[in-house]
Amino acid sequence: MTSLVLFWIGIGIGFLIIEMITVTFYGLAISLAGFITALYVWYSGFTGLTISQGVIFALITLLTSYYLPKILISNIVEQAQWLDTYLGETRKVKKVWEDYKVVLDGIDYIIEIDGVKSGDRAQLMSRKGSIFRGKITE
Repeated sequence: MTSLVLFWIGIGIGFLIIEMITVTFYGLAISLAGFITALYVWYSGFTGLTISQGVIFALITLLTSYYLPKILISNIVEQAQWLDTYLGETRKVKKVWEDYKVVLDGIDYIIEIDGVKSGDRAQLMSRKGSIFRGKITE
């Protein structure tokens, strides 16, 4: 094995270590480009740096930087969290002082709704902060 092959393997290992620290997939892309360039140099038997090695390294880095995250990151559907889990539910409205509120897990939350009376049922449509918007249901 020539020192040039070891150079490209060293590039691959170095960026693999960087990838383990940062987990961005860009270090992995550069690492793969280094390993593939090392294979090219080993197969072709070059003993010095050439433009073709740089071109191969750059093209593989560009391609893997674009496609590798798309392949390795799964399409996870975002789950509703915190108060968003209640959107779409129907709850009983009560009047507390001047505000109309709904009870969610034992906590009163303000609901803004037109033409509501205490005791009506309202569907929670959206929220801004901890204030819900809703519509009256029958």
